[in-house]
Amino acid sequence: MAPTPDPAAHYVTAAFSNATRATAATVLQDPPQLITTPASPALRAYYDQLRERVIAIRSGQIDPYSDNVVQVVSNARYAALDPWLVGLPSSADHPTKIDRACELIADVHARHADTSSPGLQIVYCDIIATAQGWNLTEAVRTKLHSLGMDQRAVRFAVPALTPRQNESLVADCNDGTVAVMVTTSQRSLAASNLGAASNLGIHRTISAEHHLDPPPGPDQLAHRIGFSTAIANNPDPDRFVHVTEGTVDVFTWSE
Repeated sequence: MAPTPDPAAHYVTAAFSNATRATAATVLQDPPQLITTPASPALRAYYDQLRERVIAIRSGQIDPYSDNVVQVVSNARYAALDPWLVGLPSSADHPTKIDRACELIADVHARHADTSSPGLQIVYCDIIATAQGWNLTEAVRTKLHSLGMDQRAVRFAVPALTPRQNESLVADCNDGTVAVMVTTSQRSLAASNLGAASNLGIHRTISAEHHLDPPPGPDQLAHRIGFSTAIANNPDPDRFVHVTEGTVDVFTWSE
């Protein structure tokens, strides 16, 4: 009997296909690779609480000013990215989606380190920072450092760069100082609005593209894809989509 296809993989592949077809973005030679991270028992229990909150909200038991579905969805997205963001304890026995992504990033970096062009990896995520002081770039930088990478090799490309910031980023990307660029859908859209992402002046080959969360819609996904392909010599880099099993990740990609 043939194995049952992973519905998450189907949704992710369809999302990329629809985004590129609808917006005339780069045609993908291969579908993205799905990297799944199992939810910890604490995260599964938290999602059970989220479902109970939705039931209470929809039945009118909760004042909409104190809790609502938008807030539940926000909590669900934060928890899927890093359970610590919703107050859940960290555990070495249950790596997060970010942990798994960083392990893959370090592996890709090591495999290309001895080549003439080790390549640049781009990490897309629209949840960058929170009021609790958490910062995605610092989380990625710290984890990659524990895996043997230089912390200075990780850089965040803000949505709106000043000319001096852009010049510094371009120089560091082109000379190999930056190995991992963390950015957002808004940043890729801003580059597109400038005319083309190639206007950034980055000429490094893109070795891998990582999506830590689903973008708001197909247009933003197309901008992410176009941003990666336009600034690089590799028109079809390895693409990885990271999801946490049993969370809003799969639902959002399906939508």
